Amino acid sequence: MLENLSIQQKEYLNVEEAANYLGISKSTLYKMMSANKIVYYKPNNKISLFKVEDLRNYIEKGKINTTEDYSSIAKKMIENFKI
Repeated sequence: MLENLSIQQKEYLNVEEAANYLGISKSTLYKMMSANKIVYYKPNNKISLFKVEDLRNYIEKGKINTTEDYSSIAKKMIENFKI
């Protein structure tokens, strides 16, 4: 629990911390990195770092909309179409 608190206070995480933050293994994270599926930084071509904000954005891109979300989107599209 203390580890999670310290991670939340950091701006950049190393590979192990980022994998824990995402709830995945380090090997999965390395695969994502090599496939350019996740944003990371490599200052001086040394260790890989992940900005917490980028990790949060990655998670939020996987949002699954509810039926209510789709209904709201459809209503907005119909209203815009009428104009």
